[in-house]
Amino acid sequence: MWQKIVISMALIAIVLSTENRTEAQQIQACDAICSKQQQVDKFKSNDQKPFLDADLKRINSQRLHDALVELHLLIEQNLSVAEDLLSDAPEADKKELGDKINALQQKLQAVEHDLSLPGRSSQASSPAATVITPSATVPNTAGTNNDPIPASSAAGPLIGATRFASCSDGSSPANTYLSMLARGAAELIVSRQDPSAANDQIDRILFAGFSDVAVPQQFRGNFTEVMQKLYVKSETRKATDKQIGASPQAEGSTSAIEKPDFTKLLGFAVEHGAVEQVVNGTTLTLSSSPYALMTAGKGGDTAENYSHYNAFTRLGASATFNIQDQNNVLASATRKQLSEWSVRYRFNPDRSTRSKDFLDYWNSNVLPELNNSGVALGNALLHLQDENSTVINAIDQKLTAPDGFIAQYYSQHKDEPQDTLIDGLEKEISCRVEQQFTENMNSLQITDATRVVLQQDLDAYAKAQEGLQTAITRAENFSKELEKRWQGTFAYTQKQQQITSNYSILKFIFEKSAPAPLKLTANIEGSLYHRPDPLKNQETLRDFSAALSFEYLAGRSPFVTNPLDQSQVSLSFTGSYERMPENRGVLNKKADIGNAQFKFQLPVASGIVFPISFTFANSSELVKKNHWRVNFGLTFDLDKLSQLMSVSSQP
Repeated sequence: MWQKIVISMALIAIVLSTENRTEAQQIQACDAICSKQQQVDKFKSNDQKPFLDADLKRINSQRLHDALVELHLLIEQNLSVAEDLLSDAPEADKKELGDKINALQQKLQAVEHDLSLPGRSSQASSPAATVITPSATVPNTAGTNNDPIPASSAAGPLIGATRFASCSDGSSPANTYLSMLARGAAELIVSRQDPSAANDQIDRILFAGFSDVAVPQQFRGNFTEVMQKLYVKSETRKATDKQIGASPQAEGSTSAIEKPDFTKLLGFAVEHGAVEQVVNGTTLTLSSSPYALMTAGKGGDTAENYSHYNAFTRLGASATFNIQDQNNVLASATRKQLSEWSVRYRFNPDRSTRSKDFLDYWNSNVLPELNNSGVALGNALLHLQDENSTVINAIDQKLTAPDGFIAQYYSQHKDEPQDTLIDGLEKEISCRVEQQFTENMNSLQITDATRVVLQQDLDAYAKAQEGLQTAITRAENFSKELEKRWQGTFAYTQKQQQITSNYSILKFIFEKSAPAPLKLTANIEGSLYHRPDPLKNQETLRDFSAALSFEYLAGRSPFVTNPLDQSQVSLSFTGSYERMPENRGVLNKKADIGNAQFKFQLPVASGIVFPISFTFANSSELVKKNHWRVNFGLTFDLDKLSQLMSVSSQP
């Protein structure tokens, strides 16, 4: 009977939390899309004016193409979020989301038609993919068809068709504006099975490539990396919200209260307890979530996977085992040694930098600054083209000629799977463009007057980049504000007892930031016996309890060396009250049990925390006696390690 009650309560909690979606979670009109569409319409209108001279028409066409590319990204970002919300949306929201998805798909098709793209990009779309300035390095390809073009013979004959090593061998360009344009060209080439299909786009690709050699290094930005760094900082900063160790009922637990968050990939904790210098118990806790299983073999914890499998991040599971062999802790992870297992459901909205709230903020406040940078850079590139058409046209020929780089690569790799061929062509085009500009910089002819104009353009670009950096800083502050919002979790725990009867715990966990740097956590729970024993004065209701904790964040740990790791040293004070009806009138037992705990957590390395707690209780559940308890251990959060490694491994 109690199992039906448990399942019913869990279902009610999930249904209520799903139906009470806030207005912020609904798909709303995107101001960024509307604004960008207006720009596109303006440039299209200009393009139709018969009185426009050739130079103005060329500049307008370039601006139109850039605006279409940015609009394409914005629509894909919104479409990805809408499709993710639809996957677990209540019936009341499905029609609205379906209509929004259909409208976005129609807009996407229209933009792709204008861009002459073959279809929706196979790459994930997120703000992280929106970058103006490339940061890919140029590989050394000496001995290949890469000779610099002399200024005196820039338009001369090209080297004949010679099989050469792919420029992309061993390189992987960043998600930049250049690679974004190169991918569109690669998709068009593969779709039409024609290496010359994208020749009319090469001029735009060359403009993007020049930015890597024209713009000072300090002003180049890879926004995939920027977004990932913001995510890592946020996740490590709020790691104290995770429950990685055992529940307060476990013998060795260092916690008198449970936290609302949990690991998404894998975490484990070893905790040791003693009461008045007598060993009380040592436990091993393993924790994970369905999200880890869904993303295994699919690239792991990436922004794309997070968006696609976001619903599974709401669920967590853990198991705690009594340790027999201190020298081989994992050997105790057997069913026989199982002390408790737990499942959790988080019913608050996502608060991470991958959440809809943060992405909306990013699109509204950071992307406009990004557009300003693009306009300033575009001016510099157009002024450069005016005086260097001979050199740039020669580079164009080396890319697009029948025996050029693109045709050679396509001929050598055309039998590969389509996705592999597109990826390879994207890297080849990006790499060759950067390589050619780097090798022919001395051939570019820039007059003093043009240098003045270019300097003004680049100064404007630098100023726009400063504005962009300010916007990114504000975005990080907004992520900190998201962390301060409430969190709520429902947890079900089943206790496997060796002496007394087995029982289950139903718990609601709530956390909210108090005035900085304090956090307030509350637990309310009740437990039920599976098979109550009347001879032991047991009824179905075993107990009910409440706990309240104040946590102080003392700042970043001095022991973590990675500058992105914001793991916090924390001190907390917790008070709890438990009522056990079965202890009423029983000799040497108390029905009302109180605990007071002081806990200190110190991150000693990235992903590793040392917790120690001191607890006073007026009684235990088994013996009526005041006592002190000391617990300590180590917790390992592989979420942190994975996130930090993913950033450090980026080019």
